[in-house]
Amino acid sequence: MTTPLVSIIVVTMNTPRLTGPCLQSVIQNTSVPYELIVVSNSPAKAIQNCLADHPKLRIIQNAKNLGYTKAANQGIKEAKGKFLCFLNSDTLVPPKWMERLLKAVQKPNVGAVGPVSNTISWTDRWLNGLSVNETATSLIDEAFQRWYPNKVEKISWLNGFCLMIPKPVIERVGLFDERFFFGWEDLDYSFRLRLQGYRLIRLKNLFLYHQTEGSSPDTEKMTRLNQEARCEFFLKWRPFLPDSPAKYVSLVKMQTQNKLILEWVKFRTALNNKIPL
Repeated sequence: MTTPLVSIIVVTMNTPRLTGPCLQSVIQNTSVPYELIVVSNSPAKAIQNCLADHPKLRIIQNAKNLGYTKAANQGIKEAKGKFLCFLNSDTLVPPKWMERLLKAVQKPNVGAVGPVSNTISWTDRWLNGLSVNETATSLIDEAFQRWYPNKVEKISWLNGFCLMIPKPVIERVGLFDERFFFGWEDLDYSFRLRLQGYRLIRLKNLFLYHQTEGSSPDTEKMTRLNQEARCEFFLKWRPFLPDSPAKYVSLVKMQTQNKLILEWVKFRTALNNKIPL
């Protein structure tokens, strides 16, 4: 049986220190047919030099930062693969990662799949705060394969640091919602998939290292943009909220993470009651 072509789409800002190792890990550890599309949201010379080190890339160079969703949609429109894998530029992948994603995503009625990571969510953190190189990523992944052999689980949403979606599913559900400039597009797309009846699968036997908030060099600006995206998300999904949307939009003004997590748990619980898992 012929293995289908996978389009790996990496959106990057001016982060050559992280993007270079990410691309190198993909090239070294991907053994199935693939194309690697990099959408660069920065014309900075440093990132251009980094991409020039990998001549086999298909590069889409933007004159300015268009935001994640617009850049990802550019990659989708250029992709030739049957399956699309969206990968953050601050990740490291282990050997045979793609085979495991492909096996899971081709199960019946699956809309998207993703791996575990050190920073996958507030509640599932492994090795948080540690600096991990490609070799260590592979060793940690081996441990997860032993701990969770062939273990997959159906969940309510997937984190977008590594997200594989069949192209026919994208053609049915649509492109990423471009109102989300930075952040929350993965949660939004997860709910859109579920509303169409698709299952979301997380592979506990696949570990990718993810540098926390490393995909952009301007942390302060990205934090503000993420807050704006959060507000857009709550406004968009207000028909599914149990109370006034103003209560949830006000989350952008909260300063402490504990309060945010508490409200987030309440919100997800209410939303999961209305959108079937």
